[in-house]
Amino acid sequence: MFWVDRAKQRMVGEQRRGGYESVTSSATLMGEAELSKCDNSAKAECRFSNSVFWRRKQKLAESESVYDRLQREQSVVWEGEPLTVGFDYQPYLKEPSRRRVNITAMQRNELDEILLVGYCHDAQQERTFKLTSVCGEVLVEKLGVSVLPGVFVNDLQAGKYQVA
Repeated sequence: MFWVDRAKQRMVGEQRRGGYESVTSSATLMGEAELSKCDNSAKAECRFSNSVFWRRKQKLAESESVYDRLQREQSVVWEGEPLTVGFDYQPYLKEPSRRRVNITAMQRNELDEILLVGYCHDAQQERTFKLTSVCGEVLVEKLGVSVLPGVFVNDLQAGKYQVA
């Protein structure tokens, strides 16, 4: 049982860092007899703990980036023709900066946060912006009006900014 206890301690530490995922199983803690039957690769790959089987997390497929996976997991609230807007944006623990973005989609993530997706003119690439990190008002260039972020989201969903 000594090896299993030490392995469980390592497993819990790696689980906290995101190295393991749980899979429901009827496995229990292994005794010395069961442990001696396992080969070394099985000992290194698997850990057992109170009827839960833990295995190392699978790495992402080479073709799928983390950004692509996150985009796939979001639910689309609005999608349409690009709409150019400007706003002050303050990412977590960074200084605020003025952004000019062509918004192409609005999404909601699993934490119920609203995200604006579009081409950022400053970074010159596709970016995702949390609505909660938008400081102040959103300037809609097409109409030349400034509105609060919440009002902007409601108007965008209502189709107020669609091309006629």
